[in-house]
Amino acid sequence: MLRLLTQRLAGIIPMLFVISIFFFFMIKASPYDEVDAYLESQGLSFLENEVQANQMYNESYIKLGLDKPNFYFSIIPHYYPKNINFEPDPKLRSAIVIALKKGYVWEEISSCLETYKALLDSKKMKRFDSKLLPKKEAFLSRKTKVNLANIEAFNKYKLALSSLTKCNFPRPKLVIHGFDNQYHHFIKSKMRGDFGISRIDGLSVVEKIKDAFFWTCLLVLPTLFLSILLGFIFGFLQALNAEGSIEKASSFILNVLYIIPMFLLASLLLVFFTTKEYGVWTNIFPRIDIIISKDTLWKTMTDHIHLMILPGIILIVHFLAYLSAQLKNSMLEESEKPYYQAMFAKGLSKNQIYSNHLFKNSLLPLVTILTGMIPMVLSGTVVIEEIFNLPGIGRLFFRSIILMDWNVCFALAILISFITVLSFFLADLLYVWLNPKIKKTLLSK
Repeated sequence: MLRLLTQRLAGIIPMLFVISIFFFFMIKASPYDEVDAYLESQGLSFLENEVQANQMYNESYIKLGLDKPNFYFSIIPHYYPKNINFEPDPKLRSAIVIALKKGYVWEEISSCLETYKALLDSKKMKRFDSKLLPKKEAFLSRKTKVNLANIEAFNKYKLALSSLTKCNFPRPKLVIHGFDNQYHHFIKSKMRGDFGISRIDGLSVVEKIKDAFFWTCLLVLPTLFLSILLGFIFGFLQALNAEGSIEKASSFILNVLYIIPMFLLASLLLVFFTTKEYGVWTNIFPRIDIIISKDTLWKTMTDHIHLMILPGIILIVHFLAYLSAQLKNSMLEESEKPYYQAMFAKGLSKNQIYSNHLFKNSLLPLVTILTGMIPMVLSGTVVIEEIFNLPGIGRLFFRSIILMDWNVCFALAILISFITVLSFFLADLLYVWLNPKIKKTLLSK
């Protein structure tokens, strides 16, 4: 058993590693400026002096390590520079990327940039026009008024721009960057538990998730327990009374409730059963309110526990219908096996056979479904918490994505991934407990 535990726990690390790489490059591909977010969190994003603002931006770009390569290695065309992130000016960096994508060779682009910076120093141009470099034909063909003091710098820049040539036969080049790269420093800080601060309110990411996780556990744990308990009861009774009128009626009702989308069911119950607008008898559940309190988390929870009733019922009904149907089908499959008739021949009653033998044997195919319900419930909380204004991780994740608060998103992605992997780990343990013969199969993998 210890060997099995070690194998499964060791498998969690590479999974989280792959997830972190995927999420890191998703952040890089998004239209999200880490420097702007950092300056905004520091209250420095609204400087009126343009020169000072640009200087602050460039300093922050280097301070955050964004001038380093993205990963441990890169495969790029041979005419690209080794590290394309070296330039802190976003407009100039964007122009370089566009020029490289058009096929212009980096050595010639670099020479052009030197003459361009000399032109800036002569104060001919105050800011960079990102269209100059990639669209050199348009620049060379237009007539530009130039002061005599700047004519030499301007002519050098024009000459360098006209000498740009394209590479028609690019070939791949492998560049090794070592450990001094953005991803390495990114994952190193996360392994220390440093997930940074939220760009929305400047609060610690860990503290925000800790509070949200408490509310989600308050909703999810009772939901899971009641869903499994009631699912077993309903599924057992439906299998015991298969083809009966009660079984058909209950299956029909549960199937209807299951196929209704969760957000639609939540919206309908919210509209019809939290107000007196449709009759006094419809005001069954408490109205939905925004949970804001300066009290302790426990005091806030006890004051608002009644708000969990309706969201809990929706989740329970949804997963109850799914689990009861799976258990019923599993038990009916077991009842078709030869040992079922052998039990009857020994004189056991139907209730005894179902309770003592079929139920336990039917649980083995349901292990994956039961453990898979954990991430399923967590994904369901995204919709439920947003509709019912519950400050859990589902609502926090949804709003962090909308507002591009990537520090919070990454921490939540790792947390949910870790819980999902643990649920699969729990499935392996349950398989071994229910059927020890599976232990050898799992150890051999």
